[in-house]
Amino acid sequence: METSEKNLKSLDQFIDENVGAKGTEKRKTFESEYDAFKLGILIQQAREFEKSNVPIVAPKNSKQTFSKIYT
Repeated sequence: METSEKNLKSLDQFIDENVGAKGTEKRKTFESEYDAFKLGILIQQAREFEKSNVPIVAPKNSKQTFSKIYT
């Protein structure tokens, strides 16, 4: 196990070696594109949630609170 632990790198180290150090143009482009990717995933998840027919708020005739519906 000791051998494999020596080869472990943090995510920042991996990105630094493969993309470039923070502040470089290549790293800025990578981070910008990664942020756009994350936003796309969030939008996709929101659309899937919307299709699931789960009410976002309790119906007006319901006395349940939001936390009771989703817990």
